[in-house]
Amino acid sequence: MYSSMETIGFSTYFNDVVNYFYEDERLVVQFGQKLGFDVRQDMFLGVVFLYPSTEQGTFEEKERLKKHLEQMCALPSINKKVGSNQMFYVDNGVATFLVGHTKDELAEILPEFKKEAVERLETLGGNKKVRVGIGLPEKGIAGIKRTYTYAMKAAKAGEIFKKERVILDYMGMEIYSSINAMVTNYGKQITDIVFSQLGKMEINVLAKYYKCKEDIDMTAKVLDIPSDLVREYLANVKKSTGLDVHDTEDSFKLHLLMIAKKVLDTNKKIDKMKAIKQYEYILLDIDDTLLDFQANEKESFVRVLNEYGYKNPLSYLPVYKKVNDKLWEDYEQGKIEKTEVLNTRFSKTMREFGIEIDGSEWEAKYRSYLNEGAQMIEDAEEVCQWLKGKYRLFIISNGVAVTQKRRLKASGLEKYFEQVFISEEVGAQKPSEEFFSYVEKHIPGFDKRKALIVGDSYNSDIKGGLRYGIDTCWFIREDGKEQEQQEKSTYRISRLKQLKDILD
Repeated sequence: MYSSMETIGFSTYFNDVVNYFYEDERLVVQFGQKLGFDVRQDMFLGVVFLYPSTEQGTFEEKERLKKHLEQMCALPSINKKVGSNQMFYVDNGVATFLVGHTKDELAEILPEFKKEAVERLETLGGNKKVRVGIGLPEKGIAGIKRTYTYAMKAAKAGEIFKKERVILDYMGMEIYSSINAMVTNYGKQITDIVFSQLGKMEINVLAKYYKCKEDIDMTAKVLDIPSDLVREYLANVKKSTGLDVHDTEDSFKLHLLMIAKKVLDTNKKIDKMKAIKQYEYILLDIDDTLLDFQANEKESFVRVLNEYGYKNPLSYLPVYKKVNDKLWEDYEQGKIEKTEVLNTRFSKTMREFGIEIDGSEWEAKYRSYLNEGAQMIEDAEEVCQWLKGKYRLFIISNGVAVTQKRRLKASGLEKYFEQVFISEEVGAQKPSEEFFSYVEKHIPGFDKRKALIVGDSYNSDIKGGLRYGIDTCWFIREDGKEQEQQEKSTYRISRLKQLKDILD
C-alpha cells in the first residue's frame, strides 16, 4: 500500500481502505494515527454523494461536486477531527467519512451535516439529482468498509424506491436494499410469468395505483383518465392473473411484483449504460505513466555530468529541462527532426553556461544510461497484473525505440502487452492522427469505441486520443503540474491504481 516514509492524505487513505488496496494492516493503523484518528478506537460514518446510475456522471461533474462539498466537510462544527480535502471519487460520485470518538459524537454531528448537505446540493446546479447515502457508525478497519458499503446501498436503493428523497439513511433503507438484492437475484422469472398476461396499460395503471397509495380517484387524476376506467383495468388484472387488488394478500403480491419490476427496469437501464462504455482495449503510455522517466532522466543526467567532471550536476538540470521541453515541442509540431532534438539538447544547455561541448557525444552516454533505467511508477506492476486477462493491453509511446523497449523489458512489464507502438517505428508521433491510425490498423479487430488511452501528457495522449475518437484517462500524478487543456479528458486519476475504480 504505502512505504513507511510516505505522506498521504485523507482521501487517498480511505479510498485505499474501502477498496482493500493494502497488505499490511499495521501500516493502515499507523497512517491513520498520522492523519489524526485511531482506526482501532474511533467511530467512522461513511457518506456517499451519487449521481443517478443511469446517467453516467462525467469527471468534470464529479470534480465540481467534490469541490462544492469540501468546504462543508471542513467546517469545525461538522467534523472536528478531520481537516479539508477529505472527499474521494467513488462509482458515480464522491464519498467522505465523518469521524468521532463515540456514536454519540457522530450523532451530534449528523443533523447539521445533513442540513448543510441539502443546502449545498440545492446550490450546486445541473440537471442531475444527487442523492446522499449515509451508513451506520462503525469501528475499526473492517468497520470503515462496512459503513461505506451501507452508504452505497442506501443511495442506490433510494434511487429506485424513494426518488423524492435526497438524504437516505441505511437504517431507513435497509428493507429496500434487501428487496433490491432479492429481486435482482430471483425476481425476473416471477415478474415475467405475471406481466406476460397483462397489457401495457394494465401494468401502467397498477404502477400508478400503488404509487397513489391504492387511491383509485388519485390514480385516475394522475393518469388523466376516468375513475371507472381505472376500475376496469384493475378488474382486467384480476381476470388475467387471478390476483385481486382488493384482497389483502393478493394486493401485497401485486405490489411486490410492481416493486420487482421497478428494480429490474432500473437495473436494465444501468446495465445498458455500462455496456456502452465496456472497454476491451487499454492503450498505455510508458514515460511517467508506467515507468518513472523523471527519476530515470534525473539519475542519467547526473551520471553524465559526473563523468565529465562537473560538480553540483543538479544545478544544470532546470536549464536542461527547459531546453529539452522546447525542442520536443518543436519536434511534435513538425518544426525540427528528432535527430536535432537528441544531438543538440546538451550542447544548447551547456551553452547557456558559456560552455561548448560535443552534444552528440554527451547524448550517446546519456542514452546508454537511460537504457538502463527501469524505475516504475507506484503500483504499475500491480495494475498491469490486474488488467491482464480482463483487457487487451498495448503500449503507445513517443521516443527512441531501442531505449523504450530496453526499459520496458528491464522493468519486467513487457510480458503484459500484446504489442508495443513507438513513434520512431510507427513513422509518426502522438498526438498526430497518423500515429493513432497506424495503431488502429495494426491491432486485429480493434474498435476505437471500446478503447481507452491512459497517459500523463495532455498534448500527446489526451488531445491526440480525443481528436481520434478514443476515450482517455489523464494520469496527473499528485506531485505533477496540470497542463492547460481545451478538450476535456474522459477520466482523470492521480494514482495509477485508480484505474480499477474506472474499469471495475
